[in-house]
Amino acid sequence: MTKPVIGVLGAAGAVGRAAVRELRALGHTGLRLGGRTVSTLRAVAEEEPAGRDEAVWADADAPDGLRAFTEGCDIVLNCV
Repeated sequence: MTKPVIGVLGAAGAVGRAAVRELRALGHTGLRLGGRTVSTLRAVAEEEPAGRDEAVWADADAPDGLRAFTEGCDIVLNCV
């Protein structure tokens, strides 16, 4: 069975980083990390040893950006 694609919006914040750590501890890789500061998101993504996480710009106040971020996700965790 394939694992779901999980998007974490607000992944660069304290709650988002904690969620990302917990998801990784549960064996999830290839997370889609969303937020407004891509450089910080990339740093969070680089903490995943296999390098499968993806950093994507997404603004919770921009409907088009949110649509693009959530497209292809099976689950979206909002940590904003």
